[in-house]
Amino acid sequence: CMNAAQERGLLYFGVQGDWTELGPETVPATLAYDWSPVINDLIATYQAGVAGGKVYNTSLQNGGLVLIYSDIVEIPEEAMQAAEAAIQGIEDGSVKLP
Repeated sequence: CMNAAQERGLLYFGVQGDWTELGPETVPATLAYDWSPVINDLIATYQAGVAGGKVYNTSLQNGGLVLIYSDIVEIPEEAMQAAEAAIQGIEDGSVKLP
């Protein structure tokens, strides 16, 4: 998909990993997993003597999902403000996702 976007001069928004490095002039932003909160809790839980039995969810609220912005693709200020407002709303619960 990203290659098709590059060929057509379109933008591509990445998911799961940092696509900004793969398509520096095509990918303005990526929603990526950051497994640090899960791994840190797994270690702490295991050190506390608990092995397993816990379900983890990644989210913007717990730092398990992060937005990575391109240093190359210029994102209009109006779009950045709207994105930041949406992110804040998701984090504080005022924006409900289906």
